[in-house]
Amino acid sequence: MNGKPKTGTTIIKVEVELADYWHTTYDEFGNRIGGERTDPIFEAVVSRLVERAAKKPEYASLRKRLAEIRTEMIQEQLAPLIHEAIQSSAQKTNTFGEPQGDPTTLRALIVDEAKATLAKSNVDRYDSKNRGTLLARIIREEVSFAFTDELKEVIAQAKTEATAAVQEKAATVIAETITKMAGMEAK
Repeated sequence: MNGKPKTGTTIIKVEVELADYWHTTYDEFGNRIGGERTDPIFEAVVSRLVERAAKKPEYASLRKRLAEIRTEMIQEQLAPLIHEAIQSSAQKTNTFGEPQGDPTTLRALIVDEAKATLAKSNVDRYDSKNRGTLLARIIREEVSFAFTDELKEVIAQAKTEATAAVQEKAATVIAETITKMAGMEAK
């Protein structure tokens, strides 16, 4: 409800203890088990609270923290799975799924693929800007960006120095001109 109630309306304030509608038990390690909703009122109340909180700017930090917690939980769950997958045995196959070579680890396959990708040369004769290996192109771009940034700084410094020199020279010329003109008037 926004603002003041309309004339002739009755406001009913309802307090709901959400724990009465959410039955949760915990195991010996403190992990939640169960937790089924037992009442549609619970879903409606929680849904409305979340909807209202999501729109209020004062809850921005809460939304941010909830997103961080969600990310942390996902990372906690996935980290061991990813670690296990990288360390476990893998078999390289051809496009038909037939085994190629000896079994290896996923880590070794990733390293080999990265090396091959970085060393692969672009041989498109119409694309001279992107010739060479991916690694060479990345290095060339980074050097270009660094050089451009450095050049911008040098040019800005040179402009500042040139402006100061011109202003100083202009002040000197103006002062000399005024002095000469003042000397002419005295005669």
